[in-house]
Amino acid sequence: EAWADEIFFAPLWSVIEETLYPAPPSGRDPARLAAARTQLASHYAWLDAELGDRAWFCGDTFTFADIALFVMIRAATGLGAGPVAENARLLAWYERTLARPAVRREVDAMNASLKGALEAHAA
Repeated sequence: EAWADEIFFAPLWSVIEETLYPAPPSGRDPARLAAARTQLASHYAWLDAELGDRAWFCGDTFTFADIALFVMIRAATGLGAGPVAENARLLAWYERTLARPAVRREVDAMNASLKGALEAHAA
């Protein structure tokens, strides 16, 4: 959970600022966005390896670690900066997590919120 909040969130925040927030007077920073996407890709590769053949990050049990990582990865995915095919184990974990009924309900609510934010930004 701490890794998700302290390490993963830093480049995610750059994606959020460069995607959702109004551009500053100096304009968007494409180099910052590209660097954040590169860092996220590195994190996905590490998470994919860390997960290995386990179903969940802490073994056979769905834990708070899975929830914390899922929230961050879901946000990144919604902004077009999610894991890619090379992160097959991480993508399979993501789908297992998404298939959980309680997670699915929360994701539906998150999707509605993100859609509203993106529509407000585009207006």
